[in-house]
Amino acid sequence: MDGKEAPPPDPEGIPINATLKNRMFVVSATKAYKFINRDHGCTLALPFGLIIKFARNAAVAEAHAMVYVGKHTSIPVPKVYCAFRQKKYTFIVMQRMKGDFIGYKWQQRTEESKSRLLAHLKLMLDELRTLEPPPGTGVQNVLGGPLRDLRVIWPPETFGPFPTTEKFLKWLRFDWEVHEIHDKCTSKQAWEIWNNIAVIHRSRDWPLKFTHGDLNWSNIFVQGDRVTGIIDWGTSGWYPSFWEYAHTVVETLGPHCYPEYAKQYLDPFPEEMVAEGDRACCLQH
Repeated sequence: MDGKEAPPPDPEGIPINATLKNRMFVVSATKAYKFINRDHGCTLALPFGLIIKFARNAAVAEAHAMVYVGKHTSIPVPKVYCAFRQKKYTFIVMQRMKGDFIGYKWQQRTEESKSRLLAHLKLMLDELRTLEPPPGTGVQNVLGGPLRDLRVIWPPETFGPFPTTEKFLKWLRFDWEVHEIHDKCTSKQAWEIWNNIAVIHRSRDWPLKFTHGDLNWSNIFVQGDRVTGIIDWGTSGWYPSFWEYAHTVVETLGPHCYPEYAKQYLDPFPEEMVAEGDRACCLQH
C-alpha cells in the first residue's frame, strides 16, 4: 500500500495509511458490495485474511484504539492497515481474527473448559486495566475526542469528551444536581431511582480505566480454550472503573450471552450495575 497521501485529517481521528491508492481501492470495493447487497454498513471479507469495516456511525478513532491496545498490551486485536473517513462513512481495513465467537457451542464445553477460557479472558482484561491515562485525561476516546455508544443515551450519536468523571456521571443524570432530583421527578418511585443513582455516582472517586465498552460475546474470538481476538473497539475509551462491568451486563450481554459469567472475567460492581440498569430503564420510558 503506497502512493500520495490524501488530506485532510478527520476531526474524530487522523487517517491511518490513507493514501490515494488505498482510498480508491477500499471505496470501490465497498461500493460494489453495497450495490450487490443493498447494505449501507457492515464488514466485507477480502482475500489474504483482511476485513473492511465501513459504517456511518463509526469514527477513525476506533482504528487508533486498536493500534493503541496492540502497542501497549499483549491483547490480540486486529492489525490496522488503513483507516479514513470519506463522505460520512468510516472505512477501516484490518486483519481478520482467527477462531469462533466465544459463545459458539458454549453449552457443549465442559465446566473446566469454560473456566480456563474465562480465566484467559480475565488475564487480558486485567492487563487492559493496567493502562495509565495520560495526564489531563478525562472521559474520552483514545485520542481525547468524543465517545460513541448509542446505548448510553439517544440522541446524540456522540457524547463528550468530559474533563472529569464527575461531569460525565452528572451528564448521565441529565446534569441534575442531587438537590435538584426531587423537583425534577414526577413520582416518588422516580425520585428514589434517580436519587440512588446519584448517591452511587458520588460514592467514591472513580479511577479512569481504558474500557472496551461492548464486550458482547460476538466480539470475542476463541480457539480451544484460548482467546484469539477481541474486536469492535468503536465504543472504547477512558471511562470510570465500574463502567465495563455495569455497562456490559446491562446493555451488552443478553440472556443468550450468559451474563452470570461476567464476574469471572470482570471486576464486579453489583450496585453500580443495578444503578446503570435503572438508568437505562428510565430512558426507555
